[in-house]
Amino acid sequence: RLPQRLSDIQSQARLLIGQADAGLDSIETRAEIADSLANAGVNLAEATSWASSAAASLTEARWKQWQRDHHQVPADAAAQAESRRQFNESRAEVLAALANVQWHQGEAKAAAATLREAAALDPGSDEVNALRGEVAYAAHQPLIALDAYERAQLAGELQPVQHKHFFATYQETHHGRLDGLEQALDARYATS
Repeated sequence: RLPQRLSDIQSQARLLIGQADAGLDSIETRAEIADSLANAGVNLAEATSWASSAAASLTEARWKQWQRDHHQVPADAAAQAESRRQFNESRAEVLAALANVQWHQGEAKAAAATLREAAALDPGSDEVNALRGEVAYAAHQPLIALDAYERAQLAGELQPVQHKHFFATYQETHHGRLDGLEQALDARYATS
């Protein structure tokens, strides 16, 4: 909230990262801080470093090692499937943070590529879809943007600027009107 206090922000971020437990907590903390810095437009160089290292650190092999270290190895097929789902969601969240940093740095192509990977892991993620909507909106791809915004809206909550772009995109694809938006979201929700 106070971007002019960069040295305080940097020291607080480093403190939080340093206090995080090794492993998954450290990865998630780096990603969350990078995401917050990107949203504030502050310290993007360090945000890139933290988001990139978090994404590089969260691999399936490391996830399985973390499970072994914490005696949480899935015993049956259902538990293995749940573990895989949790890994996919966690990795998609970390990739969304990286894409958000890339987006705020003006690296639209890199952000789009990162978001494709994240969406393949967790197609229902509100963070991934909200940012996919923004990337498509900026690229003047209204149908892709609308699909992504609708997914994000149904899974969570859009940020105010994203909500504004969602309405604009809906109007662009519906003859300048918002009529039917609620019904379209209800219908999509019923089929999801």
